Amino acid sequence: MHAASSKWVWIAPAAPRAWTEELLVVAYPEHFVAPTCARVFASDRAATELVDEIHAIVRGFGRDRLWWTVSDTTRPATLEPEIRRRGGEVVERMDVLGLPTGDGLPDLGVPAAIEVRRVRDLSTKRDAHLIHRDGFGGEEQTDEQLSTDLAWLAHGFEDDSTGEVMAYLDGRPAGVGGWDMAGEVCRLWGGATASTLRRRGPTGPYSPNACASAGPPEPRWGSPTPGWRPRHRSCAGSASPVTASSASSSSTCEPPRLARVG
Repeated sequence: MHAASSKWVWIAPAAPRAWTEELLVVAYPEHFVAPTCARVFASDRAATELVDEIHAIVRGFGRDRLWWTVSDTTRPATLEPEIRRRGGEVVERMDVLGLPTGDGLPDLGVPAAIEVRRVRDLSTKRDAHLIHRDGFGGEEQTDEQLSTDLAWLAHGFEDDSTGEVMAYLDGRPAGVGGWDMAGEVCRLWGGATASTLRRRGPTGPYSPNACASAGPPEPRWGSPTPGWRPRHRSCAGSASPVTASSASSSSTCEPPRLARVG
């Protein structure tokens, strides 16, 4: 499960990127919560050299803020201390959650009043965006931007390789979540609930719906991850490329925190 999560990287269509066997830097659209992101997969080079190279890439993209993702499997192990040394801040910790689904899906106790609809048109995509902004923040997108996202989802309409579902409570947008299939792994992403409806159960439907919609072969693992993008026991931080941002690995799931480091 951890290996499957570490391989999970989503890149927005047409987003500038630098991708090698060692590292990945992506300049997502500016309205993203974390618009410029970097990670190092595995390298035998010195951490100082890698950070300098990534900062140069970021400046080349015309960006001045950078979010890092660092996990237990990141190499070199000195990368995080180097980011911290340059003034990185840990702002979030996350863990990977997984569930074997080969023998069927668990009963999540979804309330009978919940209606689930697949995101297939601009109307449901607007509802999904409304919940995403409520859950994760970010700027309001135009219909043109939402249509671009919808076009990306459209290739899953026939084979269920990807998709997004909305949960409605009494006709009101209540929750949202999406999935991608990667072999036997069903990757769940973007799960969020309307802030006024949390702790009432409306988020339950999109997890079983996503895995059930994935079709054959039946997914071996449902892998829900908090946040808009996957991170393997990781943190994301923000600062300028000069002072860097930091992500820290953790063997346990901890609440988000903000820490100044020198």
